[in-house]
Amino acid sequence: MKIQDNQEDARGIVARAIRAAGGEGTLARYGARTWKEKAVYHGADGDEQYNASYSAEWPDKFKVEIGEFTMVVHGNNGWVKTQSDTREMTQEEMDEHGEGIYSVWVMSLVPLRNNEFNVSVLGEAKIDGRPTDGVKVSRKRHFDVNMYFDRETGLLAMSETHFKEARSGKEVAQESIFSGYKDVSGINSPTKVSIKRDGRLVVEASIEMTHFERLDERVFAKP
Repeated sequence: MKIQDNQEDARGIVARAIRAAGGEGTLARYGARTWKEKAVYHGADGDEQYNASYSAEWPDKFKVEIGEFTMVVHGNNGWVKTQSDTREMTQEEMDEHGEGIYSVWVMSLVPLRNNEFNVSVLGEAKIDGRPTDGVKVSRKRHFDVNMYFDRETGLLAMSETHFKEARSGKEVAQESIFSGYKDVSGINSPTKVSIKRDGRLVVEASIEMTHFERLDERVFAKP
């Protein structure tokens, strides 16, 4: 397949996915979201249940709250708050979490209309027994993001991403499978996600998502 044909086919898959998710106008209008997560973390020492709250405004604002732990990223600034301390994130932590925020922004689909993103066809893969069409998203200074869209519905079934773990410096491969889609403010949004890192299941979660045009700036203030 010629490069130009490959890219045109990939952009066709993305265009169909945008329509399936709710349409470019609706997706572009809602540039922020919050979601609550009820999850199980599968750790080396056993399973642990937890509840988390997330807030995001694209492309570079993010907040997570899990118990007494809070993390905020606001552009080039980031903080971590625990019961006993609030500190600025290290550059390694900013790089790790910034890459995660970037990959979720890419999965919101609308950015892919920008020519700064290169998209190419990955081909077919089966996710939970269902055929999907895959595309690879590349951009300078970021890891590639692979996305697989259900061939029947056009909705995102799985993503493959990478990040460099701040603590160890190791590159980690992450696979996320999305399911249980429902309409939220005109956007088809997943209600379930399972996450594997380096092939090992680490998180299974139920999600309750809400979409907004903007969020109050105070949401992303230093905690």
